[in-house]
This record gives sequence, structure tokens and C-alpha cells, in this order.
Amino acid sequence: MAKKKKLSKEELRIENEKIREDMHTQNQGSSEDSERIVNSLKGFNIASYALLLVLPIIGIWWLWYKKDKLKLNQPSMIVWTGIGVVILVEQIMLIYQNFAG
Repeated sequence: MAKKKKLSKEELRIENEKIREDMHTQNQGSSEDSERIVNSLKGFNIASYALLLVLPIIGIWWLWYKKDKLKLNQPSMIVWTGIGVVILVEQIMLIYQNFAG
């Protein structure tokens, strides 16, 4: 087994500072994630999601127009836009099937 090198007081202090900085950055990321989740469950966001599901054309526009107020990150914006596009295509297919047939 390899013997561990004894560190001087100065080296120990530097190592402790590095560990504290790493722990601080890890905690900061998790708090940002928690804040993003809480923001996505606010009433304004839920109303925007409902608008996107019921009226996808208006909902997609609203989502991108109010993206700063909704506080969504880019991947979430793309996912919700994709959901809106899928619903829009389904609605167009239903309209075509009911009125063209």
C-alpha cells in the first residue's frame, strides 16, 4: 500500500479551501434547479402550458413572447414548442378528416 504524504498546515488550508469551493458550487447548482422547478409550477406558467395545449398556435407564440417572465431554460422552451407542434398537427389532421371526408 502506498503511504499517504503528510501535508503541511499551509497545504492543508489550501486543500480545505478547494473542497469548500467545490461544495459551494455543487450546492449552488442544486438551488438553481430547485428554483427553476418552483418557477415552472407557478400559476402563470401553468396557464401558459394550458394555453399551449388548448390553442397551440397562440400558446407557442405566447411561450416565446413571455420567455423571460416564464423563466424557462432553452431545452424546456424547445420541449414545450415541440409538444405544441405535435398537438397542432393532430388538430389539423382531425379537421381534415372531419371536413374533407
